[in-house]
Amino acid sequence: MNIQLANKIADAYEQTLFHSKYCTTARANAQSMLIGRTHYVDDNTLRYFGARITSAQPSTFGLFYRITESLSLPTGGRAFRTVLFDLGGQVVYRPTLEEMHPTSAKAEKAFYAWFETLNVQTYYRDQIRERIIRTNRLAVSLEDALLALNVKEIA
Repeated sequence: MNIQLANKIADAYEQTLFHSKYCTTARANAQSMLIGRTHYVDDNTLRYFGARITSAQPSTFGLFYRITESLSLPTGGRAFRTVLFDLGGQVVYRPTLEEMHPTSAKAEKAFYAWFETLNVQTYYRDQIRERIIRTNRLAVSLEDALLALNVKEIA
């Protein structure tokens, strides 16, 4: 992976690569990068789940964005997990409530152990293939609608 390939992928997603913002809080950094791509870090979503973002940063030439969050547990107390987003704002990695950790350091350690197994090129290759399929289906639907409209005009 290199920056040129990362830029090509970002262009395919019609997105900019994630980058570091120097906001005063991790939450502000995450929101500046993810708002418009996902509702995950919106104030209302964070409030609803009792979530706090403790760290946020881009990863892999800006192809991913990683946050570590602290959540209120149904049993009381708080626990931590690291969450990874792709350029489209889709969650790539997010442990369940049962898999959360008592400290952010343990959550990040678990994330990095998983991240070593992620093949970034394969991940984005599969995602781009799926987008091509969806786009082709949409194009066919649009053509069908256009043809139906043209038939009504003639009739």
